[in-house]
Amino acid sequence: MLGIGAFLISSVVRVVDRRRDVVALVVVGARRRTLRLVQLAQTLGPLSIALTVSMVVGHLGGNALLRLQGKQVGWYDGTLQAAWPMVLVAVLAACAVGVIVVGLRPKTEDLRRQ
Repeated sequence: MLGIGAFLISSVVRVVDRRRDVVALVVVGARRRTLRLVQLAQTLGPLSIALTVSMVVGHLGGNALLRLQGKQVGWYDGTLQAAWPMVLVAVLAACAVGVIVVGLRPKTEDLRRQ
């Protein structure tokens, strides 16, 4: 949960930092839907890579720990069952943050700057 919170905070900060770029694209004529889809893709892309790697590492680490302690023979899939709810929460949170685009309605000072 702490990692998900850190990811969401960094995503919101990135959205605010991109305001100037979004205003420039809106002035040029980019559609709002396109901007939202791009933002969502740029948020979900790194998250999906990080979640995949963390699930694999967690699964292998959990199985290695069980085997070293002599409590398990073969593969144990309880680590994956425990990870799915957190993955779902992370993806839903990223979707919620990914559709937020700041600067779709440029103010006069933004237009003067551009």
